Amino acid sequence: AQLRRGAKTRAVTEPVSALVAACATLGLTRLAILSPYVAAVSERLRAVLAGQGIETPVFGSFEESEEARVARFAPESIHAAAVDLVRTGGVDGLFLSCTNLDTLDIIAPLEAETGLPVLSSNLVLAWHLGRLAGVALRDLPAGARLAKACRIPA
Repeated sequence: AQLRRGAKTRAVTEPVSALVAACATLGLTRLAILSPYVAAVSERLRAVLAGQGIETPVFGSFEESEEARVARFAPESIHAAAVDLVRTGGVDGLFLSCTNLDTLDIIAPLEAETGLPVLSSNLVLAWHLGRLAGVALRDLPAGARLAKACRIPA
């Protein structure tokens, strides 16, 4: 609402709204979430998703309080934590939460290894921005399932 008051725009988004839209498009209702955040931030995210009908029965966090450190997490560590998390089962997708997590190169391998759609904050945001703008998404290097399910014709 604040953006629309300050700028003439047809649509706005942010990572959580983009995640909800991507889940709706892919039919995902039970996510495993891997977060770098401290409990208070993670709990707020999970509450917002629950309010949108998206359950988060499997959850893991690095519990990092310094944002600057999140960007330095090794992708291999994120990958390993994500695989451990989804072994619990009972989910239909995996979400890697935080725009500072280095996830681009591990999304496709995680999808192949887990058999689940894998979403990240940056991936869903880029997808949603393209979708809202009516721009074709071509050759996304990650998020194969999201890219295939949500391709906008040129």
